[in-house]
Amino acid sequence: MRTKPRLCTPHRPSVEQRRFTPILTLYVRLRNKRYTLAVRQLVAGETTSDVLGEFLEFLDGLDLGVKAVYLD
Repeated sequence: MRTKPRLCTPHRPSVEQRRFTPILTLYVRLRNKRYTLAVRQLVAGETTSDVLGEFLEFLDGLDLGVKAVYLD
């Protein structure tokens, strides 16, 4: 007796799909619009505080008059 063909084949995620890659995003809101200023991947040995320091240094160099910044 023949078996019915499967409609979908089982799929295992690749190694890249199983890893969590932390990415930090810096954005500001000006005049009710969101602007992304920086996107950065956190690499081994770095802390979120390290990247936050870099982001704040980056903001100091801009003349935007930013009152609040947001991190994702």
